[in-house]
Amino acid sequence: VELLNDLVAKHFTGEPKINFDSPRQVQKLLYGVIGMTPRIYNKLTAKEKADDDMREAFAALRRLNQGRKVEVTDAMREMWMKKATTDDQAVELALVKDEHLTDEDKAILKSYLKIKEVTTRLKLFYRPYRTAPHWRDGLIHSSMIQCEAVTRRYSSREPNLQQLPSRGEGIKFRTLILPHHDDAIFVSTDFSSQELRGLAHASRDEGMLSCYLGDK
Repeated sequence: VELLNDLVAKHFTGEPKINFDSPRQVQKLLYGVIGMTPRIYNKLTAKEKADDDMREAFAALRRLNQGRKVEVTDAMREMWMKKATTDDQAVELALVKDEHLTDEDKAILKSYLKIKEVTTRLKLFYRPYRTAPHWRDGLIHSSMIQCEAVTRRYSSREPNLQQLPSRGEGIKFRTLILPHHDDAIFVSTDFSSQELRGLAHASRDEGMLSCYLGDK
């Protein structure tokens, strides 16, 4: 018994463990434990749309959002929670609109946002960029693909340079890009309404063309 007690005292912290890469666990934390109000939902899959209970639960949610009277059951709440998003926007809305949240709840939610920010950077930058440099010159040679995307926009991989942050503290990752010689000049460009401009050009529609040409 003493040995068992020593093991428990040494290894059991009494605190729950959570995997922040598990949407189900994070949903339970945000909506089940902390009590955030679900406001933004993921789209129903084809299988879920075929489920009568799930379909009726979200039809009831639409009626509720329209201000109509709905008898809400625990089963409905559970279905809503399963499809509630755990992204930054959902948390930020809760921080502003959920008046029932305590200061401790808000501190936890802000910490969760910071954890997401750090883990995203680990996945996108710190881990992959360690193995990205070429063995011969020590530089990173990303592949730029011209027509792989469905919209025919450029895409990038190994690593994806289009994911480099353009603002905020994360902009420091752009300092990884070095000119290939001292006289080289960097030019940063971006497509503006690429698909709409292409459609205007192909259709020759006067209304669409006027958005991009002439005094209008």
